[in-house]
Amino acid sequence: MKRQTLLALAVALALPAWADEAVIRKNLAQRMADLPAIDEVSRTPMAGLWEVRFGAEVLYTDAEGNFLIEGSVIDTRSKANLTQQRIDKLTAIAFEDLPLKDAMVVKQGTGARRVAVFADPNCGYCKQFERTLLALPDVTIYTFLYPILGPDSQSKSRAIWCSKDAMKTWRSWMLDGNMPPRMMGEVDLDKHFTNPADASLSAAELEKRAQERQGLESGLDPLRLVPDIVARMLTFDPGPSRTALGFRAGGVSEALQETVRACYPDRPEPPGG
Repeated sequence: MKRQTLLALAVALALPAWADEAVIRKNLAQRMADLPAIDEVSRTPMAGLWEVRFGAEVLYTDAEGNFLIEGSVIDTRSKANLTQQRIDKLTAIAFEDLPLKDAMVVKQGTGARRVAVFADPNCGYCKQFERTLLALPDVTIYTFLYPILGPDSQSKSRAIWCSKDAMKTWRSWMLDGNMPPRMMGEVDLDKHFTNPADASLSAAELEKRAQERQGLESGLDPLRLVPDIVARMLTFDPGPSRTALGFRAGGVSEALQETVRACYPDRPEPPGG
């Protein structure tokens, strides 16, 4: 009898929460037709405030779905950003779930600690970070090739991955600037289009010059660059910027456009494509 009483009490306490969730789902779906399907509705530590989750996106509402709030909830006592903590939890990936078989692996010292790195062979920041990784003791490093800076990045990634010792080739390129061996059948275009002024330059300087010509110079700061693009409504005419910077077609402006298209597939195309 006591167990039945406790069960009934638990159900009675849970009913209001279920009722509120149903009301929130119903009202938001009816009033906000453009919202994606709601994955979860749950209470927050703040009285009267509910979290509405769409995938890894989090919004907030009241118990009746009359208001929809976008932003962060800060616990002033602990100074904790509860919204960011929640998103971090939602987007966390277990290390074991990574496709480790597709990574280049190096063990330093005991290799007791593990770290996963995603890097582009033409990324200047990645090259700096590689030097930092080189100094870490007792770590196993899993490096995933992530060629997003242009066709040259893809070519280098294929050459590195297909080399006899991928990790050795990777570090030789990232740390010392030694070009990865070309794959069989790949044409070395630089041999056919050589600038006589480049004849006295070192291999590293030649590579940097080639990157600059192709719009692959990796000194761009994405933390400043991306907000600037967003501020310009994600549409721009690449012609003037290409002319001013000296990049040919297929250079940095096209790379930026492709990145924006991939991130914002539904945005209108800028004039001229």
